[in-house]
Amino acid sequence: MTTTARPRTLIFAVGAAALALGAGLVAWQLQAGAQDPEPYREAILELSDDPSAVAATVNGRPIPAAKLDAFAVLQRAGSTFGEGAAATMTPDEVLDQLIENELMFQEAERRGLVPSQDEVVAYARETEEGLKAVMAEDSDDGKRVRDLFEQVRGTDYWIDNYDSSPLLLDGFRRTMAIGKLRVEVESEVPMADRENRDKVVAHVDSFVDELRAAATIEIAAP
Repeated sequence: MTTTARPRTLIFAVGAAALALGAGLVAWQLQAGAQDPEPYREAILELSDDPSAVAATVNGRPIPAAKLDAFAVLQRAGSTFGEGAAATMTPDEVLDQLIENELMFQEAERRGLVPSQDEVVAYARETEEGLKAVMAEDSDDGKRVRDLFEQVRGTDYWIDNYDSSPLLLDGFRRTMAIGKLRVEVESEVPMADRENRDKVVAHVDSFVDELRAAATIEIAAP
């Protein structure tokens, strides 16, 4: 595996699962010259704070304000998230993305696409093994991942808890379910247009717009 490909893999493993910020779409990017890992611990502590506070509800289901607070911690530290425009997302844009994730997950539930507990645990263990393999390396990536996980030793987000922490397993479950739904939605694009990324994205965006139009979304007062 090349060092240029490694960070993208870790975006999903460390960012989506460990931070549980929402289906991998808002994630800590492990890259050359990444910031000190201390903000990672601060973000985890934010995720553990006051679960009763909500940023919004989607069809009656809450989106914890802690997810926005955790994102803000990492962004203030100068970290990047995902790719491109995600690095400069505003709090409103982050909340909009979290709402979209929740809409997609609820639709995945409706279609019966949510994986079984056994599937989720198997995926968690595979991810854990992959991360531990990186941690064992005498490399910049290995040190970076070791430093990150050292910040959360003893919490639900520690590497040894990947296949047992309800919080992490729920993050994996959502990531997997939304992934399955995206595959279904993208398969609706005519075969001749599937190589045209703009058309695929437009189709998914239209699908999400339909979900929004049919949903009851309430934004909490700041």
